[in-house]
Amino acid sequence: MPLERYYRNDLARIHHEAFGAYGDSMAPGVLDGLSSLERGSRIVEVGCGSGRLTRELCAAGFDVVATDSSVAMLELAASFAPEATFGRLTLPEDPIPDCDAIVGVGHPLNYVDSDAEIEASLRAMGSALAAGGVLITDLCGLGYAAARRGAPPSIWRGEEWLLTCEYEQPDLATFVRAMSIFTKNVDGSWRRDDERHHNTLIDIDRVPAILAEVGVVASISTACGATILPEGMVLITGVKPTI
Repeated sequence: MPLERYYRNDLARIHHEAFGAYGDSMAPGVLDGLSSLERGSRIVEVGCGSGRLTRELCAAGFDVVATDSSVAMLELAASFAPEATFGRLTLPEDPIPDCDAIVGVGHPLNYVDSDAEIEASLRAMGSALAAGGVLITDLCGLGYAAARRGAPPSIWRGEEWLLTCEYEQPDLATFVRAMSIFTKNVDGSWRRDDERHHNTLIDIDRVPAILAEVGVVASISTACGATILPEGMVLITGVKPTI
């Protein structure tokens, strides 16, 4: 069986420990954006990762269906936010359950393979929303790679792991993180894994028109509540009006 493409066991664990706070910081703004919904409303989370935002959505009283394409992430999330329902979902091919809201932080749509697949994913998300439903997701635009052009390699270290990351920009619409993951074994030796994360970037100005095709009125912001997003990333917020 081929290895999973993104977020295998070791990187999933590191992401939860070292970078999971992004989901925590986004939660207040996301919950504010969902304030029009009643407790018990069904929320589909796309790209739930290790469940940091999932836990906050459950605590707010929503019926959360948390999805991700990474089995390792889903296993972490299920232990971190056991109140949610979990399922594997890879966009754009897998159907999204009908729901009252769809949320996704950590730019999950940028992990699809092409501009056309981002468009298809956006349409699928909008189509799955009930009337009065809400869509909230962050998304990297073409400026994301430009803002990081020439960035030096990054290194992060924990007590039992080391992560290195080099950045590539093959073209204007692609941003690549080439990561090497070193993890300490129980006998004191170290193992290595390598992952290359390809992010497809999109012209953000096109997004409202794409969502309008499926009845969603969308707006664009560079912040989620009090959290200012990284340069080149925006928050897409949409509502599907009642008829």
